Amino acid sequence: MSETAYFFAGWEPLIRILVVGTSLFLSVVLLLRITGNRTLSSLTTFDFVVMVAIGAVFGRALTARDLSYSEAFAAVTLLVVLQYLLSLLKFHSRTLARAIASPPVVLYSDGTFHEKALRRERLTREDLLSAIRAEGYETFSDVDLLVLETAGRISVIVKGRRG
Repeated sequence: MSETAYFFAGWEPLIRILVVGTSLFLSVVLLLRITGNRTLSSLTTFDFVVMVAIGAVFGRALTARDLSYSEAFAAVTLLVVLQYLLSLLKFHSRTLARAIASPPVVLYSDGTFHEKALRRERLTREDLLSAIRAEGYETFSDVDLLVLETAGRISVIVKGRRG
């Protein structure tokens, strides 16, 4: 049975964390740069899951003595490659894109709240008003259209700018 160290377990675990953490961090940055900025732009649900999984692998690699850098790198590479391949497939297949990513949803248009859409997306009028204010407008009368985009952001289309 191993002894639990509460404050200090020696230099070896600390050095391992520094070496593996730095190496894996640089590897993740390089992988994400190779696969393109889309990986880090507005995250879809799938992208978010991949990023959380990468974080979990990264955290485990830092703290688990039985997980080598090469195993952690292989796991992160697999996740990034799968995300990249899926984004390519989504680009070429409308059906797959619809199955994986939620389509944009109109929440408000021409003075009318789309109540069913608001309920389905679990959004309130206050959430919409917040999105309007974030764009520098004050009231719904300033807006023609509010759309919940695929990545979860609310697009605000102001009067006279649609088309």
